[in-house]
Amino acid sequence: MQKYIWLICSFLLASPLFISKNIITEEPYDGKEKFDTSLSRLRSVDQIQKYIDSIALTKHITIGSALYAMTAEEVIAQRFYHGYSHFNLGENWIAAVCEKITGIGLSAKVHASHILKNNNAACSQQSIVLMEILRNKKINYRRIGLPHHYVLEAKIKDDWLYLDPDMEPVASDSMRRRSSWKGDVTKLREFYPGKNSLTELRFNKQDTIDVGPLNEIPATRVKVFQLFTSFLSYTLWIIPLIIFVYKRYPKQ
Repeated sequence: MQKYIWLICSFLLASPLFISKNIITEEPYDGKEKFDTSLSRLRSVDQIQKYIDSIALTKHITIGSALYAMTAEEVIAQRFYHGYSHFNLGENWIAAVCEKITGIGLSAKVHASHILKNNNAACSQQSIVLMEILRNKKINYRRIGLPHHYVLEAKIKDDWLYLDPDMEPVASDSMRRRSSWKGDVTKLREFYPGKNSLTELRFNKQDTIDVGPLNEIPATRVKVFQLFTSFLSYTLWIIPLIIFVYKRYPKQ
């Protein structure tokens, strides 16, 4: 009878793979920001990049220009609504359970191809997708950490262009230039018409801006953790199964 405990363990470790349930609470769409459900079909970096390129071709937008970067930002703004996307149990149950227990964002997706499987993405996640597109197009970028917010800048000629697919700024090319807003957080309020709690929280202080390194690939440690736990989620059940078979059919 004892040997069947291993078979039960194998079943328990494999069962979450058949449950497409998210055990981490995610924010619902509030109906206020840009979100085009038809773009949900763009579920890979290659697909969303081809879509952006098709718009650029139709509008005669040069790849590497400020307008191209802003077009990519606009597509990502319409592709997602705000809110962290997480691995569900069927995708990576170990990471999901670890986050549920610790409260640390261990199952928040940090790889662009994983983020694109969801309709929701937080500011850092939408920026990660945009980073991937800019990197593929050989456009230099850097992360910008603002109060309670994560955006990026793209290097266009000799200046840096402010990009924020999550909060969807309404600002011209010239306004977005670093030479125009000069790193003053309070000036960014002009990019977001209308006064609300988010603009008050994020753009009402002269806080220090955290400027990331050139062409950074973010969250590398979390990526390694998620790759490892994903592998374990799909294979860990095999170990007790092997033990069961060994005990059930001992070598004669």
